[in-house]
Parts: sequence; structure tokens; C-alpha cells
Amino acid sequence: MRSISIMLIKEIVRLKYQFNQSVRAIADSVGCSKSTVANVLESCKTHQFDYESIKQHNDEELHQIFYPSEKVESDMILPDWEKVDDEINARGSRKNIKFLYSKCFFNGETDASRSYFYQKYREWKETSNGYIYSPIDRKPGQNLYIDWVGPTVDCVRNPDTGNLRTAYFFITTLGLSSYPFCLACEHMSQSYWNEAHIKALKWYGGISECWVPDNTKTAVISRNCYDIKLNRLYREMGRFYDVAIIPTILGIITLALVNMGKIDSGIIMQGGARYTLPHLAMNTMPAVVIGILFAGIISATMSSADSDLLGAGSIFGNEVYKVYINKDADNKQVMKVTKLVMAIIGLLAYLFALFNTGSIIKVLMFAFSLRAAGAFFPYIIGLY
Repeated sequence: MRSISIMLIKEIVRLKYQFNQSVRAIADSVGCSKSTVANVLESCKTHQFDYESIKQHNDEELHQIFYPSEKVESDMILPDWEKVDDEINARGSRKNIKFLYSKCFFNGETDASRSYFYQKYREWKETSNGYIYSPIDRKPGQNLYIDWVGPTVDCVRNPDTGNLRTAYFFITTLGLSSYPFCLACEHMSQSYWNEAHIKALKWYGGISECWVPDNTKTAVISRNCYDIKLNRLYREMGRFYDVAIIPTILGIITLALVNMGKIDSGIIMQGGARYTLPHLAMNTMPAVVIGILFAGIISATMSSADSDLLGAGSIFGNEVYKVYINKDADNKQVMKVTKLVMAIIGLLAYLFALFNTGSIIKVLMFAFSLRAAGAFFPYIIGLY
């Protein structure tokens, strides 16, 4: 019979012999299984107990009557908990504590009950620090992970109409402890996003160094291979609270480098997450690998630059010079003009990049967008 307290045994006997309750009703009342209640009542029949006679015994006597073969804790056989824990946490293992108990019991490694086995394993886990390992020295509360929850719930009732309204859930968790904050919002708009941040900070009673939002539009407008563009209002909110906002994926790399001391969080707060990969290369990679990495970046830039220069020179030579300036020009003259235009545009681009390094990426993206937009209408006209 499963071990329960003597107080519950007395309550089971009282409900049966004073109120003649059924086994199901008694089990629901005392909060144990029907089989446990049946075993207690069977023991009472064996010892000819009723409620009046059971009150004449103290708790120690009743314990010896109902559990005569229960072993003293020091006499129990318990397994090697380190081996049990290794089997549960082994890579690719699908074993759980229930499976390990059955294995230990049938192999003679333990004679304890299932509940006692679970209890002793939990106690060993709480007192043992040998298997608690973190590859990164994390600081509690340093990172705040933020996102909208995908599923919505119709759980807010309109007080005027009585109709249910859909709630969108904003949720945050603190790093290391996973301490959550959840707020139901009417919409997934920017105002609700920012207001939920303020309420979360009041709930936590402090501000984390880094905010790690998912790629929701209320946090990240766009991301590409060059940079991550944060929502303007969200970026200003981060500056107000003096925190680093680092979206996920790239944020995971950044936070790992910050926690390992490879990058100063102040650099990320000032420059943004685009500085992560260069710092990763400069601080963790060998010189040869850094050279190959930046050679690849430069080659990719050159492959785009030479095609753009050739396109600009060819368009000017064939569509402007030969059509409007010198209609009788031969191929050699057109080639000379094309080369000259390519050299002039290349020199202007070099000077522009030399004195405007902070905005060259934005200018490049604007140029790509303008080129694509400029070809749209001629393409449509050519089709129809």
C-alpha cells in the first residue's frame, strides 16, 4: 500500500464508518487514489478497526499496524545517482526518471518505492553542483527577451456590448531565470508594444542591459546582409533607457561575445549590432582567416562595383553620346567615351566614400532601389 499520512488514514476511516461514503467520494475528498482508499479500508477489515477503535491508538502504533514491513531509510537500497543522471541527460537519450526507476528496481539496484525514489533523486539534484555547467558566465537579469505570442485568445469582454474581444499577448522573460511577464493587448501596434515595455520594467523593478526582441515589425523594420534597421520609436525608447537593443540570431552571437568579455556592451549600444561580426573576426579568429574573410567581402563589393560601372559607362556611351552628341561615332569612339565615363564615375564614388563613410551603405541601398524603380515603367510599357 502506498504510504500516506496517519491523519489521512483516520479521515478515510471516519468518512467510511461515520458517513458511509463511497470509495470514489472518499478519494475525491482526501485527495488520493481510489486504490489507496480501498487498501486502507481492507486493512481496517483485517484488523477489525472502525473509527472509534482507531482513535484509541496513537500515530506510532497505527503506523506499525498499517505499514509493518516499511523499511528504515538507512536500510533502503538506492542506486548511484550520478549514473542515473548520466543516463537521463545523455545526448540523444529518451530515458526519463520513470524508466530509470523500473530499470533499477528490476536489476536489484533499489528496493524503494517509486515516490521515494523520485524524492531522493530530486534531493540529490538540489544538493549536487557537479552537473550544473554553463559555458558562458551569465549575469542574472542582464538580458530581456521580448516577443509577441503567436496564438491569440478571445478572453476580453466588452463591458458595453458583452462581446468577447481578441487579446494579443506581449511576453518578456529575463535571461538565466526565465522570469516571465505577460500582458494582454488590444492590438499588436507600436503604441501597445512600447507601453508594454514600460509596464514590464515596472513589474521587474529594474532595467536590463540588453533587450533581445524577435524580428517583429514593432521592433525591426528590415534586416539585410549589411545592417539591421530598428523601428525609429523603438530605437529612441532604447536610447532613453540607455539599453542595447539586439534582435535575435545576431543578438545571440552578440550576447555571447558580451558575456565572454570579447565585446564591450557600450560599443554595441553606440554603434549597433552591425559591429558584432567585425569584432567577432578581429577578437576570435586567426589572422589568416580574417584576411580570407575580408578578401571575400571586398571581392563581393568589387563584383557589384565593376558591373555597375560598366553598366553606367555603356548606357552613357550608347544611349547618350551616340544618340544625342555624336551620331556618327564608331565603336572605337564609343569605347573611349565609355571608359572615360567609367573612370569619372569611379573617381566620384571613391571621393564620396572617402568623405561619407557613415552613410555609404544607405546611399548604396538607395541607388539599388532607384535603379529597380527606374526600370519598372519602361518594362511595363515594353510589354504592352
